[in-house]
Amino acid sequence: GDFLGSGPVPLGWIGMPVAVFAVVGLFNAVYFFDCLDGLAAGMGLLTLIALTLVASVTNQIQILPMLIACLAAVAGFWVFNMRFHERQPAFVFMGNAGSMVLGFTLAWFSLQLTQTADAVLPPVYALWFLALPLIESVSLIARRILARKNPFQAGRDHLHHLLLAAGLGHAATVWLLLLAQAILTGVGYACWRAGASEALMFSAFIG
Repeated sequence: GDFLGSGPVPLGWIGMPVAVFAVVGLFNAVYFFDCLDGLAAGMGLLTLIALTLVASVTNQIQILPMLIACLAAVAGFWVFNMRFHERQPAFVFMGNAGSMVLGFTLAWFSLQLTQTADAVLPPVYALWFLALPLIESVSLIARRILARKNPFQAGRDHLHHLLLAAGLGHAATVWLLLLAQAILTGVGYACWRAGASEALMFSAFIG
C-alpha cells in the first residue's frame, strides 16, 4: 500500500515470503491473545465484523457469504466461551488448534480484501482491525528480548496478566481489552470510510 505517502510500495518477489511471515505472525498474535476465556474469540468476532462490513459496503459477493458464515460460527462459540460476569464459568474452550485456525482465518480474509487484483481495502486498515493482538505480541516479544528471555516461552508478563495483577477480575479484564479492540477497530473502519490517508493511518498505528 501507500503507507509512506509517496505512492504504492510494490513488494515484487519478496511479497510471498512477507505474506507467509505475516500469516505466521498473526498465528502467534492470536495464540498469545488466547489466555482468558472469551478474549481471542471476542477479538476475532470484532475483526470479522469489520471485515464483513468492508466486504458488504464494497459488494464483494464472492467472499461475503464465507465471512458471514465465519462470523456466525465465532459469535456462537464466543457466547459459550465468554464469562459475562465473574462467577459464570466458560462452557466451551478454544485451545491452541482453535486459536491457530482463528488466526489463519483472519489472515486469509485480510489478504483477500487487501492483496488481490481487485483489492478494496488498503493494507494499513487490516492492521487497525487486528490492532490489539498485534500490539500485544510485538510489545511482549520486544520486552522479553530486551530482558534476554526466550520471546516464545510461557510467562506472566502478558497485558492481561498486568491487568489481573492490578486487581481486575477475569470478566472485567476481558471486557476492558475487548473495549480497547472495539475502539481501535472502529477508528480504523471510520477512517477508511472517511478516506484518511494511508500514511497518516500507518503513522498513527505505529504511534
